[in-house]
Amino acid sequence: MIRRRTKKPGIPDDNLLRRATSRMDAFSDGVFAIAITILVLEIAGPEPERVAVMFYGLVLLLMSLLIAVMWRYAVRANLVDRDIPDEQVHAATKLLAPSLGFYVVALAVAYFRPEVAVLIMLLAAVLFWIPAAVLPRRGGAEATAD
Repeated sequence: MIRRRTKKPGIPDDNLLRRATSRMDAFSDGVFAIAITILVLEIAGPEPERVAVMFYGLVLLLMSLLIAVMWRYAVRANLVDRDIPDEQVHAATKLLAPSLGFYVVALAVAYFRPEVAVLIMLLAAVLFWIPAAVLPRRGGAEATAD
């Protein structure tokens, strides 16, 4: 007498398992084929240092622009401390304009010479920082007299 295998409840049929794993095998084979093809091909893209420098310059330009806009709004809306002399407010306003020009020039130069563009951005930061350190600070003479 031939005994037939009886299917236990909750266990899937062998044919169903084979179909499910064959799809997974085909999918993984396809993924490996694409990955190997990409590794073998030499895909040339833009120079990543150039793109990084241009992106960094764009971020610096946008930050500088936003700072200039916020400062001008603060001055026009009389949000600047009234104890600060007008000469200092005017000097701070004049400090913001050149940095925008430096960053625009650096962006244009970055496409051709990223190294030079980085130097221009560094120069803009130094030129922005030095005059701010030279400006008289609020309460400088009065604070030392106390």
